[in-house]
Amino acid sequence: MIYWMTGLSGSGKTTIAKGVQTFRSIEVLEGDELRKSLCCGLGYDREDRNENLRRTAHLATYLDKYTDVIVSCITPYEVTRSMIRSIYPNLKILYIKASIEECIKRDPKGLYAKADSGQILNFTGISDIFEPPVLVDLVVDTEKDTPQESIKKVLNFIYKCNHKYAVFVGRWQPLHRGHEQIIRKQLQAGKKVAIAVRDTPLSKDNPFPLPFRIEVIKAAFQKEIISENLVVFPFVDIDSINVGREVGYKVNHLHVPEDVEFISATQIRELMMKNGEWKRLVPFGAIEILEKGKEYLEL
Repeated sequence: MIYWMTGLSGSGKTTIAKGVQTFRSIEVLEGDELRKSLCCGLGYDREDRNENLRRTAHLATYLDKYTDVIVSCITPYEVTRSMIRSIYPNLKILYIKASIEECIKRDPKGLYAKADSGQILNFTGISDIFEPPVLVDLVVDTEKDTPQESIKKVLNFIYKCNHKYAVFVGRWQPLHRGHEQIIRKQLQAGKKVAIAVRDTPLSKDNPFPLPFRIEVIKAAFQKEIISENLVVFPFVDIDSINVGREVGYKVNHLHVPEDVEFISATQIRELMMKNGEWKRLVPFGAIEILEKGKEYLEL
């Protein structure tokens, strides 16, 4: 999930983001730091601001495959925020609210003083507008709340957004209808599902590379991924799964329904190599991509 913090300079975005990071594993993309690297050379007119935010959103989306992300950027225009939200649905807008008068009084980096004297042009709140967001998922008023209270409010919001998942760990060489049915049973029970794809060495029994297997799963569960009910991610290879006391979770031994119990990944691979009837054994949404995967069986 991407948590996009918008607000005036000095409103407390970076303070809150760094504070949240001390309590949970989360990546922080901070606007000033990005302008020294990824967005170096961009100015502060509307066109350059939008390009700055486009690059930031693209990076955040890449990181979101592996971890939650906080973006701390002023993001002054409502049209830009709406554009980012429409392109990247796995995103929450957090408005870190403080009046321009309060931000000028704080001025932790001395930027308002420089903008007021003309040393910085197109500075939000002084010589450029900040449009308070209309569509937001959380408002944090840092004039009313202490830094600790603000951090706690954001943390609680993040915990609320991160539901518990039913986890499936496998090779998925390839995903087949038996897999699909036990996964969908959890989804139909109202569970969110996380599919971990083991990074197994390539071999006769493991011919499909990790990125390809992830692509197959994403194709089979495209709607569930878009609706944020399912995530798929690479996982280290394992030789055992070890649990102690089951505190806050349980270990389920799931049985494949009888009508698909006969299906095996080995059977599918053999049929694919012989151009046999394998398509009825895999999820419909994955057929097109698996067709392209025949080349891996020939290596």
